[in-house]
Amino acid sequence: MVVAGGTAWLTRAVSAGGRIVAAPRGLAYPVEVAAVDPSEFRPFLPRAERATVDLLRRGQGILGSSEARVRRMGTGSKFAFETGSVYVGAVLPDRMVGANELVVSRTVGARLGIGKDRYALLKLAAPRSDGGLSALLRRILPPGEPLRVRAPGEARYLREADAALPPVRLKLAFGEFAARPAGGNLAMDPAWERRHIATEPVPILGPVRCNVALFPQLRRALEEVVRRGLERSIKPSEYGGCYSPRFALHDPGASISHHSWGAAIDLDVAENPYGATPRMDPRIVGIFKRWGFRWGGDWLIPDGMHFEYGGKPRTAKPGADPFEPWPRLWP
Repeated sequence: MVVAGGTAWLTRAVSAGGRIVAAPRGLAYPVEVAAVDPSEFRPFLPRAERATVDLLRRGQGILGSSEARVRRMGTGSKFAFETGSVYVGAVLPDRMVGANELVVSRTVGARLGIGKDRYALLKLAAPRSDGGLSALLRRILPPGEPLRVRAPGEARYLREADAALPPVRLKLAFGEFAARPAGGNLAMDPAWERRHIATEPVPILGPVRCNVALFPQLRRALEEVVRRGLERSIKPSEYGGCYSPRFALHDPGASISHHSWGAAIDLDVAENPYGATPRMDPRIVGIFKRWGFRWGGDWLIPDGMHFEYGGKPRTAKPGADPFEPWPRLWP
């Protein structure tokens, strides 16, 4: 099954009980939508949930559980997008919908402007290794096409760009913004910016503009860099920014960059251009990963300058103060 995906812009949502959420005038909320063929989607659901594909055939949508938390809405709600409306017929756990916010049929997806194929889910007749399956797929893909195979258990969610945190999880941690596409950039809701974005000093780099919820984690990572005497491995003159509201690579057809939440930071940009073999000091990479960041150098197409929020720190340095909790509950 090939899954199409993209961003649809939500202007208004009404819950089954009549509660209304409307975007500020002239703006909309970006919602990650996946479009599937209902018949092809059915085998990828547990047997108890397979009847939900009939909802897709009837033009309804399936909401992911995290999106239901963000919106505080569920079955029976109605989502009004700029190009059409979708009635929510069911809510399923994120793992069943690839952590997308909304799943619709291909027909409804086309109406919402969701038609670009993003990834494929495969049901194998016989077991194969990742390498064996990759070799088989290479025979049908254009030469040089980037490919990564994931099996259940190798990634938390089987989806596009599974090395990055899904946008809906960023919304839970950093708040949801309303915006308006402006070419490859985003014109942001100024009220959201006032609540969530600030300029504060951090070790090595000095003043940086990020999401206020990122600063504690970013400071701890950079403080460890200094404690270990590695500050010369990060060049302040090559700092590439943190908060930058835009699409990835400034491409309006791409997903929304994590920089739009102020939840990512680019370091040593000259030595680590997008798509090139990363030259980031592996000790710096290890420190940032310990403090809960994900590194773009691990991506299918590497982005060695890029570190983004990936969750709470997995470990803390012995003797360090406990990491303060996030202002929003992380499940």
